[in-house]
Amino acid sequence: FFFWDCVEMSVAKAVIGGGLAAAVYFYAPSELDADAVVRTVKPFCYGMALFCGGIAAIAAVGTLVLGSMYGSLIEGNTFKIDEYVHQQPSMAQRAQVVLLNRLNVGSHVANKSASIALEDAESPFVPSLRVTSKAGSRAGATGFKAPAEAIVVGTIRMGFGHHRIAYAATSWALGAGRPTYFHDLL
Repeated sequence: FFFWDCVEMSVAKAVIGGGLAAAVYFYAPSELDADAVVRTVKPFCYGMALFCGGIAAIAAVGTLVLGSMYGSLIEGNTFKIDEYVHQQPSMAQRAQVVLLNRLNVGSHVANKSASIALEDAESPFVPSLRVTSKAGSRAGATGFKAPAEAIVVGTIRMGFGHHRIAYAATSWALGAGRPTYFHDLL
């Protein structure tokens, strides 16, 4: 069971399937050896079986290695996603998270002790909306000190749909009479 958990990725399954198909030809009964087709196909199938088996072994070992790095990747995170969803990821899912993190940020390690000072200013477009920015980057802005009842809407400029969702949340907060801050992470 554990082995199949490690190789549940589609590519590994395809490689294993190809290897098994090649093995069927490779282990053909000996009375078929006289057939010219079997003699021609058998060496190819032997090579294919070795190749597919090698790829499957690399995928399994890679999944185990990457999956074992998952604990150190999420160690120290403020938000514990596995606890939140009440589910532990499989070894393949852990490996996928580690691989995608590595491809996205490389070996960069976040500085969790650093903070960026913010300031806020009145929006030039939406009445009563305050817009945050990095301290010192906007003329006329004051230090950011949101009251406890404030709503802070954060976006990351991912596209128009995300902008519309953020705008809807901002409109709701302003309509409710709550102090509202718009924070763009970029």
